[in-house]
Amino acid sequence: MAADSLGRPLPEQGKPHRLPDAANPPRMPQAGKSRHLRLWGYAALSAVLAYLAVLAFRQKPAPATGAPPNPVRVAQAPAPAVQVPAPAVPPATRPSPFRTTAQSADRAEAPIEARKSKPTLSPTSDPPTWRVVAYTYNQRKDADHKVAQIRARFPGFDPEVFSPNGGNQPPYLVSLRGRMTRSQAQMLQRQALGKGLPPDTYFQNFRY
Repeated sequence: MAADSLGRPLPEQGKPHRLPDAANPPRMPQAGKSRHLRLWGYAALSAVLAYLAVLAFRQKPAPATGAPPNPVRVAQAPAPAVQVPAPAVPPATRPSPFRTTAQSADRAEAPIEARKSKPTLSPTSDPPTWRVVAYTYNQRKDADHKVAQIRARFPGFDPEVFSPNGGNQPPYLVSLRGRMTRSQAQMLQRQALGKGLPPDTYFQNFRY
């Protein structure tokens, strides 16, 4: 077979040279085609994985927390101010000096009237003008002798001689514990009768 200067085989003489058919391109070797398909498969798989990762990241729910979401505060319009009419103030009047004087007099007299109307125990309601009389004598010496006997027999009654007519004029009364109020005299009479003094022991009001 003849070759050119570059070492390429020359077509034989007498045989037409066959050009490559555009509709039927020359087939690539089987090894190169397999490698090309694998590269395309890797690229497609990588694209699918990347797409799935993006979807998973977008659809991932937010982590739940114990605190409730902050409420959205809605600004409320302020309530319209209600105007309340001011109460009518009566015009100031000048007080009359006569009225003030009368009121002062009433106020001054009020405590006096209150003190008068207040029920209090007057010192004269039960004056100490009462005596408990156990014995009566016409002679002073007889009355003095009975006083000594009562002091010796009934200590605590403090007997004394009392003359209602004053001075040394009869009668002479033997009284117990001197002057006292009516309630005290009544109580002392009961005590004297209980101790054994005469049953005719009495109490009487002596205002002199």
